[in-house]
This record gives sequence, C-alpha cells and structure tokens, in this order.
Amino acid sequence: MVRLGLATLAAITLFLSAAGLLSLNTEGGHGLPLSPGHALGARRLLMEAGNDPAAVAAAGAQATRALRLSPMENSPRLMLAYIDFQQNGRLTSKGFQHIKTSYDLVAVDPDSAAWRVRFGLETWDALTPDVRDAVRREALALYRLRGRRTLKEITQGVTNPSGQVAAAQWSLLFPILYSSRSVWPEVQ
Repeated sequence: MVRLGLATLAAITLFLSAAGLLSLNTEGGHGLPLSPGHALGARRLLMEAGNDPAAVAAAGAQATRALRLSPMENSPRLMLAYIDFQQNGRLTSKGFQHIKTSYDLVAVDPDSAAWRVRFGLETWDALTPDVRDAVRREALALYRLRGRRTLKEITQGVTNPSGQVAAAQWSLLFPILYSSRSVWPEVQ
C-alpha cells in the first residue's frame, strides 16, 4: 500500500513538473514572461522592419515589454534609443535617457560596447559631457582589450561630423595613453 502511494506521488510530481515547464514556454499569460525572449523578439522585429513605421512601433512595444520585465537588461534599452533616433532623425531626450541609463548600469558592456561606442559617436551632439565621457571610457577599454584595428573598424563609418572629430582625437590619444602603461589619466 505504501509503495503504491509513493509511485502515484512520483507520477503526479512528474506530470506537474512537465506541465509547469510547458507553461513557461507558452503564450496566454500562464507562463512566466521572460525578458530575453521579448528582447530577442524585438531585435528580430527591428531587423525586419526596414522603413515600415508599424513594424518599428511593434519592435518598440516588444522592447518596452522586455525592459519592463527586466529593467537591468541593456539590450532593450539600447533598441529603444535606436528606435527613437530612427523615428525622429535625431536622439531626443527619451532616447538620450536610455543611453545614459545604459552607461549608468554598465560602464563597459562586453555584449554591446562596439555598438554603443558607434551609436554614441553618431549621436555625439545630443550627448551631455558625462555621457560623452562614458562613451570615451568604453572606447578606451575596447582599445586596450582589442587594439587599434577594432577601434578603427568601429569608428570608420561614423557620419556625424562631431563624432568623426572625437574618433580622430581618440585615434591619436589612445596609443599615447596605452603606451605609457602607467596610471590612466582622465580622458578629456
């Protein structure tokens, strides 16, 4: 009698575990809404959107949902900044706040450092001095980790004239800073 009870309990546990795992991967609000899934969905929508305003808006809604579910995740925040830039032809205060917050959360983000530096250069005029400094520091970290070639690849296609000037200054300054191998001074 006890064995039959344990076998039944094991079968019920197995069934409930499988049902729980299945519900995590289904829509309809029965499972947990997982932020990385929303962020990946937003990225896919944004890549496929092209110039379609409705598709860009859908990507923005998906990224907003991902950010709401995981406020410490930078990927949706950066997508929202990019969408803001694309929709307005410039970085508005809303897009700026997403960039600023991304640097407040993670000074050097290995997953998006190259993208953030390039986007920072493209929107250089809209950035405040403290955010420009954060972009510089991340570019310097990339230079230290990956070298001059990587920095050149990142900055090569920048179209914003102010961003091009900043990138040119970095290409002259960073080798000097790196070669000293001493205490790293503030980059101005």
